[in-house]
Amino acid sequence: MRKCTFCTIITADYLPFARTLWESLMTIDKNIELYVLVCDSKTRTKESNLIFLNIDDLAKDSRCQRLLEKYGITDEFRWSMKPILMSFLLNQCCEKIIYVDSDIHFYNDFTFLFSELDAFKIIITPHWRSYDPKKDSNNFEKNFNEGLYNAGFIGANKNSLDLLDTLFEMCFYKCEKNRNLSLYDDQKYFDLLPLLDEHVKIIRHKGCNVAEWNMVECPRSLINGEVIISGKYPIIFIHFVTYTIKRALNGEDSLLEPYVKSYRDLIMKYHPKKLDIIKNVT
Repeated sequence: MRKCTFCTIITADYLPFARTLWESLMTIDKNIELYVLVCDSKTRTKESNLIFLNIDDLAKDSRCQRLLEKYGITDEFRWSMKPILMSFLLNQCCEKIIYVDSDIHFYNDFTFLFSELDAFKIIITPHWRSYDPKKDSNNFEKNFNEGLYNAGFIGANKNSLDLLDTLFEMCFYKCEKNRNLSLYDDQKYFDLLPLLDEHVKIIRHKGCNVAEWNMVECPRSLINGEVIISGKYPIIFIHFVTYTIKRALNGEDSLLEPYVKSYRDLIMKYHPKKLDIIKNVT
């Protein structure tokens, strides 16, 4: 059986999040690999199936140097490095790759996502923000200001290299938040991907990328002791951005509260000081 290969990009202070992500993957399937690009460290280590890379590992790709010269070691650099890291790994070690942000945590079988990459070059996940301005005007407007798809997840196979390069060129052009130009870092560019190639798959499983932004369109319910999304979908992964944590802990998204508390315990296990990031934000 081929390994399911994941990757993420962090700065060194987010190592506890990468390790927690790895643990969540291993709980579901021990036949995985997680590659972690640490942008501000020279560390290069391998701990079984958890592999740490640094910028020097990708230095032969001229695109990496172009980004460094333009952005330096910044958030914009990290976001723009996604297609480069994914291309590197597809060329070096795997047939399929899934990038996820380090603050994502998996809870159920994810292998169907890799199966989608048998037929599709790219897979992306919608935010599922509110489509009803009367129910949630803030997230309704963000559909247009911040993008339809979440840039914290993207999967690709070996046939996607041209699309990944197109994504890189867009990020190199501008990676910034600029509402006047309808730009939002790398994320708004994801809106173009389904138009660029018919082999881009929109993942419609609403248990993927569960977060504060999809509370309206992805209602949570407790069925036989399990949190189910939209009445039918088990949670595949939760995106623990600040407001996902905040809304779970203040009661707005109460069914996610146990997930937040267990996630917090895992972060504390790897680095107690990092607990500050996900304390009771109420």
